[in-house]
Amino acid sequence: MKKLVSCVTGSFVIGVVGLMLTTLFLTSCGDNMSSAQYGGTQTVNLKPGEKLENVTWKSMDGHTPSLWILTRQRHAGEQPEVHEFQEKSNFGVVQGRVIIVER
Repeated sequence: MKKLVSCVTGSFVIGVVGLMLTTLFLTSCGDNMSSAQYGGTQTVNLKPGEKLENVTWKSMDGHTPSLWILTRQRHAGEQPEVHEFQEKSNFGVVQGRVIIVER
């Protein structure tokens, strides 16, 4: 009976530690990594007076993707806008989304 309790306790501890490590890994991912690789939403607030020109993901040799944002100074009379950069995957399973807010 003692061996059974010890075995169950050991399995439980290993399971809890595994769950904690998985949670730590997923919560420590940067916004770029989580929205690009695991889906989800990331919000980017531009500096006041900046206008979005273009945005793209760039990944070098399979490393964590980086979000590249091209901006310019907003012209007189232009109003701030909110843009949505969204992935369209083949099966719709993991789709990342980046919301870019001009201020």
